[in-house]
Amino acid sequence: MSAFIFVNRITKKCVVNTTHLQHFTLFAVVSSGFLHRYWSIAALSVAFTPLSIAVFLNFWKKQRQKQLEDQHFLLFIEKIILKMQNGNSFRSSIIEISDESDAFVQQNKSLLLYFVSFSTQNRFEGTKKQVLRFEELLSIDKKPHQALTQLKLLQRSLRLQIFFRRKSGQVSFQARFQSYFVVGIYFVILFLQIRVLSVQAVKMYFLISFPLILAGFCLTQFLGKKIKWKL
Repeated sequence: MSAFIFVNRITKKCVVNTTHLQHFTLFAVVSSGFLHRYWSIAALSVAFTPLSIAVFLNFWKKQRQKQLEDQHFLLFIEKIILKMQNGNSFRSSIIEISDESDAFVQQNKSLLLYFVSFSTQNRFEGTKKQVLRFEELLSIDKKPHQALTQLKLLQRSLRLQIFFRRKSGQVSFQARFQSYFVVGIYFVILFLQIRVLSVQAVKMYFLISFPLILAGFCLTQFLGKKIKWKL
């Protein structure tokens, strides 16, 4: 039971907690207890399977959140363009949109407060992405006669960014999935060798091969995060 508590605590830190994941964690730990008598390596792998799933789900969740943030900002810019084409100014368009239940507005109320309150400050404290959005909107606000043209350029740039990030995300996902698949095959082959031979017979091969497969897996995960497409 202590193993269940340990794995479950790590899982909660990696991904949003769910009842199904808790049940699966308990099942995996109990199963590993039965396997421990015969194959200690198999027992360890089964016990930490929920943790591996949690890490994968956490990565997918973060990637999805980034895509949604970019799409919300693009929709926000498109709304401003439509209002300016109807005769509104840049700031008045933002003020009107700020009263709507827009996703970008809900997530960036402190950022938009600068434009709504007609503040004269040129600095904004927030996340790195929020500061970048603020600087983009501020540069447009300083040139009201070119605001619509700059907004259309920003709209085009955002569409390209979303497209290339989706493509790079697909490449990164494929690389990570293949690394998980290779590790899975490695453990399947290892279990078969232990069953046919014995733990002592494959112990030396495991001590040599496992650090290599682990290093390759970690390197693949690290390089997957570094994949970036230049626009």
